[in-house]
Amino acid sequence: MRKKLLLVALVVAVLAVWGLVGFRVWNWTRPEIAQSVKTEKKKESNSVTKDSLRLDYRDPFLESRNAKTVVLSEKVAAIPEHPVQMPPLKYKGMVKGKDGAVKALVENKGEVVSLAKGAVLDKVRVVEIEPEHIQVQFGNETHLIKVR
Repeated sequence: MRKKLLLVALVVAVLAVWGLVGFRVWNWTRPEIAQSVKTEKKKESNSVTKDSLRLDYRDPFLESRNAKTVVLSEKVAAIPEHPVQMPPLKYKGMVKGKDGAVKALVENKGEVVSLAKGAVLDKVRVVEIEPEHIQVQFGNETHLIKVR
């Protein structure tokens, strides 16, 4: 009984292998039927510039909603800002106090003001005080003002 079952299984396997071989040979000998494929050249849209982002694509995670159309706005030229000028300061000299604090005498708009290191006058900060000059910072620029 066991041998008969094994024989049937082997016959089925041999028939399957030879059937596959026969099908491939039959497929290989048949003449090929040419199928024409319709090709269409797509026109490129010149309405969107090449350096801008195209944000009107469909959301791949939402199947029912369509993407909103993006309205291109005209580019507005940036208004050039007038550079802020540093106020005209004149360094008159240096004074030391009894406690050893060093102050610079600076003339601004006709009046003399004493400034310590780190003090701010009209957006100008005193960085360093020396007998011959002071170093001030105005915005990102550093200036050296000599004694007059």
